[in-house]
Amino acid sequence: MVRCFIFTIGFSPEFFTASVLGRYSVDSDDEVYLIRVRTGKEIDRKSDFAVLTIKQMLSSLNVKINEVFLDPYDSCKAIEELSKILYNKVNTCDEVIINVSGGPRYLLSTCIIATIIIQSLKPNTKIKVELLPEYGIEKNIVVDLTEYLSVIARGFEYMISRLRDKKLGNVLACLGKFNESFTISQVSDELNLDYTTTDRYFNDLYTLLLIKSSQDFGKGKRYALTCIGKILSNLLSTEFMEKKLKM
Repeated sequence: MVRCFIFTIGFSPEFFTASVLGRYSVDSDDEVYLIRVRTGKEIDRKSDFAVLTIKQMLSSLNVKINEVFLDPYDSCKAIEELSKILYNKVNTCDEVIINVSGGPRYLLSTCIIATIIIQSLKPNTKIKVELLPEYGIEKNIVVDLTEYLSVIARGFEYMISRLRDKKLGNVLACLGKFNESFTISQVSDELNLDYTTTDRYFNDLYTLLLIKSSQDFGKGKRYALTCIGKILSNLLSTEFMEKKLKM
């Protein structure tokens, strides 16, 4: 059984010891992702120490360890990067275990949002989300967030189902090709669709909060992807490409 452990890093390795090593028999088939931020401040040095200690604890187990530094100032970029990691890991691992016990609240929220996105895209995958609160280290009290996030993801699935209908998802995937803003005319030309049809798809995407109005010049009105729109555009592009390769 291949498992992927994703752990948010803070100052202390104690959370990793108690919530991962203290609860799971980690072996050489498993993979560990240590999720961090680099701020250029004193907290980085403390996090470096925590990572070094964790690596020393895992060295005898021959576990593959990946350090991932998320952008601490661009939440959209951070969520997208982590979503891509999760998307790949749910395809290659039997189980993905996310533990958000360590690190700043920024990492916790990033992991939760990325998890909801992937759970809605791939509802039958085995993703577990756990949290060991500060007061739970001695008694090893772990809070399982999986069920709560799954409920939220079920609501999110409505959006995903709309994107998988007809050409709406293809339209969103196409929008990721544009660097900044775009017009309906540009997209209709790119997809070889008439203006009226593309306009209808834009209205649907706007209602789903996946695109936003950028500038208003009549038929030259420009739009841009929202943060969640950008993330789903890139993930759907990958998904559509995978389906084409399997055909």
